[in-house]
Amino acid sequence: NTKKFLENDRKVLRFFCRWDDPSMYGETMLYILHYFLSDETVEVLQIKENNSGRDHFPALLKRQKLPKNLFEIAPSIAKIGAVNDEAEFYEPQDLICGEMVSVFNREIKLCACDKFTSDFYEKNYGITQVPDLPIDEGAKAKKKIIKPPPHNGFGSEEDSLGSFLFLVPKVPKKDYKKFNDHSNSELRFLAKFENPSVQDMDRRFIVTFHLADNKISVYEKNERNSGFLGGKFLERSKMKNPATNSWFQPNEFYIGTTLMINRHLFKLLQADESTLKFMEGDTQLFPHADIDLIQKQLKAMFEGKSVQIRKVFRRLDDDKNGRLSYAEFKKFLWESGFKLNEHEITTLARRYDTDGNGEINFVEFARLVHGSLERGE
Repeated sequence: NTKKFLENDRKVLRFFCRWDDPSMYGETMLYILHYFLSDETVEVLQIKENNSGRDHFPALLKRQKLPKNLFEIAPSIAKIGAVNDEAEFYEPQDLICGEMVSVFNREIKLCACDKFTSDFYEKNYGITQVPDLPIDEGAKAKKKIIKPPPHNGFGSEEDSLGSFLFLVPKVPKKDYKKFNDHSNSELRFLAKFENPSVQDMDRRFIVTFHLADNKISVYEKNERNSGFLGGKFLERSKMKNPATNSWFQPNEFYIGTTLMINRHLFKLLQADESTLKFMEGDTQLFPHADIDLIQKQLKAMFEGKSVQIRKVFRRLDDDKNGRLSYAEFKKFLWESGFKLNEHEITTLARRYDTDGNGEINFVEFARLVHGSLERGE
């Protein structure tokens, strides 16, 4: 009637269903059943699955009244607006999670429902709809996840992955915006072998990380009496970090770290001026170059150590001029219990080497960080 239609217009019960095909090699099909409270009609829609190997048919059952027994009614009685007091059709109280619904002789199982449907049954029938089975469990349990095979060494890893993902291989896409933004941006470090043999102790290298394409190149410096000719040590190429099994990233490069590059363990000793400035300009990516963050850490470390800090400083400051060399400054931090890495120490030294002569204005540094160490104390 009109009153019922107006009260329940746009109110729809929604159930997630599945049908296990009983035929040979049958599959599990997923559906959504909608029950329209305004006119007690039902529609059953198929859930589309990508790469299922089947054509997609949106509707298993168009909107109509759903009879409980197909053979007891005439073919036209299920249409919207048809009236037959003797025919039995599905009503809301017949739809319970875990029960079977016969959709013209296809037995479909109600697995779960949405929140509106669950609340509707709680309020009107006092029924708690308990999900019988996650809607995707039956289908996905049979799906086999195929992982890409390991790289066989021929071509790049991106090329091999392209031939795995596509029947007709496609050229890997390049990030041209990144290439244009960082075409001339490089991180350059002076490096040596970590734990070298006797003949390798004097060898020095320039390790370059190219930000345009995240590739690495290594050039060996020509050191006198080293016994090795300088030149290209590693062609510019994309490398993986064995520690993470992922491609090397910019934030993994900083002074003092050790990196396994092409089966050689390098220790990064120094960085050039352009590299240090670039890193200080992007402290989100390079936290070791964030002077504000380092100073906050030092302020917390200074608490309760004033006496110890003064003693260490007076012992290291031989000429009593309030300045320390880089080596003395590094020794001061370590003896005072400040465990900073090499790059963080370099960042501090650059900040407090005000005249660029290689000496740190220790008094200014201590006053800013702690506020209690004066020249005469």
